[in-house]
Amino acid sequence: MKKIINKAQEDSGVMILFAVVCFLLGFVAGVLMSPAKNGLSIASNNNIIGCDDDDDEDE
Repeated sequence: MKKIINKAQEDSGVMILFAVVCFLLGFVAGVLMSPAKNGLSIASNNNIIGCDDDDDEDE
């Protein structure tokens, strides 16, 4: 690990790559370790009241 950090300090391209990899590993670890209370929901959950598009009263 010390070799990787020393190499990252020497080269700026490796430093940026090292920072991105550390960020992504932290993000993935945080997602995996966070408690999921109500499960995963990918939706807007907008409840529009008073919009009845299904009922055609003109017919």
